[in-house]
Parts: sequence; structure tokens; C-alpha cells
Amino acid sequence: MVLQNIFILQYMKKLFTLSFAMLAIFLSLSSCSKVKREIIVKQVAAAKSHLPQKVGAAIEIVDVNIKGDMVEYVVKMSEDMWRISGVTNKTANSDRYIANVLSTIDDFTISNYIGSDMGIKYTYYSDETSKKLFEIEISPSRLKEIHKKMKNGEIEEASILETIQQEIVQIKSNLPAPLGEDLWMTDIYVKGNRIYYVVKIDDEKGASEFTKVDIGLIREGCLKGLRGEQSVVSQKKKFIEEKIHFVYIYNDGEGKEICRVDIGPDELAKL
Repeated sequence: MVLQNIFILQYMKKLFTLSFAMLAIFLSLSSCSKVKREIIVKQVAAAKSHLPQKVGAAIEIVDVNIKGDMVEYVVKMSEDMWRISGVTNKTANSDRYIANVLSTIDDFTISNYIGSDMGIKYTYYSDETSKKLFEIEISPSRLKEIHKKMKNGEIEEASILETIQQEIVQIKSNLPAPLGEDLWMTDIYVKGNRIYYVVKIDDEKGASEFTKVDIGLIREGCLKGLRGEQSVVSQKKKFIEEKIHFVYIYNDGEGKEICRVDIGPDELAKL
């Protein structure tokens, strides 16, 4: 139930680690401004041998190739996740979004790309219908341009809360959305430093029939869900620094509140 775009951005770092861990050795030994194509081809071929690879429950890297001056990744993802995220070709290729993508990659790797005059492309397909969902295309010249702007402070990485606030409108347009059996996300909004998720339990049981034990299990389920979210655990320092709270409001089938679970910095620190 964590904002899916954060997850999408976070997994990019895994793509680079997977494909270029060995390539970095060759790059660091080369004094040429343009690394030989044969070296990159060899390392991408090595990366392909590890695919397909799951990155979380809803995203899978299925292929990687070099086409011209671009390293192109093919990714499959859940259409439900895509709809909730609200990502489109337009938003995914904005300067700010690409800056957020590049911010997940270490400077050494970025400098290797710039030195090799290479770009990156991600193409996302539905894991259910194989329909193309969206693309992120960062040409060599655009990578250099945006990286330079980031270094000069012309483009700053959006805070997690800011990223969420920017995308709330798009996410709302795709709600209600299924979260699991008898569970629906019906609303999401930000108030202050709190991210509110409103969830409906589509069950015959009314709000007054939920016991303290039931509510305890709901709370534990929320904590377990956050522990399983790689994007939250790996970036929990940022969540804590921004003093962000995750608030889950559970309603019954009639819209009456069953409980609300507020998970703040203290509990995030223990994840």
C-alpha cells in the first residue's frame, strides 16, 4: 500500500548493480573517453544470464540489450500497480522524474555512462497482457544535461513527500483499486507529514464486530507490509528525516471506520 512510484524509482539501482558491477572494473581501467563497445556487450550478455529476475512482488526484469548507444531494459509489472502509480510517458520522461531516477544511481556509475556516451531506456509491459505501459528514455545527451543540472542545483531530487503530493491526483483517478482478497484502496491523501491510505474491508462483518484481537492483527499486518516493502526499508532514513507517518484507515463495507493505524518514525526505525 506504499506509493508505488517510490518502489519503481528504488528498483532502478538494482538494475545498474546487476548489469554493471563487473563493467565498472573495465571502465575504471580505461583512459579512453569512449569504452569499447565489445566490453559493454560482453557485460550486458553476462547480465542477461541472470534474467528474468524478480524485483519485489509486482516487477520483473526480463531482458537487457544494447541498441546503438542505449542500454535497454525490458520490464514487466502488474497493471494494477501501474494504474495506482499513475505513471505515463509524459510524467516518466519529465526532467524531474528522470532526475529522481538518476538520484538512485551512484555518481561512479553515472560518470561511467557519461564517459562511454551511453544512455538508458526502460520499457514497461503488462505482465498480464504484454501491453506496453510506458517508457523512460534517457539519451546520452539528456543524461549529461540533467546530471549537470542536478550538480548545479538547477534540478533537485524531489522529497518523498513531495513526490507523493505530486502524484496524488493521478492515483486518485484510478481508485478504488484492489489490494487483495476483500481489500480495496478507496482513497489516498496527504495532510501535513502524514500519508493517509483509506482501505475498505469488503466483508459482511460490521465495524462494531471487530474485536481488539482483530484490530491487533490489522496493525501487525500493516507493519508486516511495510517490512516487506523494499522501497520503505531501504529509504527509511529519508522517511524518518522527513518525519513521515503512514496512516491506514480501515473501514467496513458500509464505510464505517473500524480502526486507524498510525506508523511513525519510531516504528519505522525498527523495520
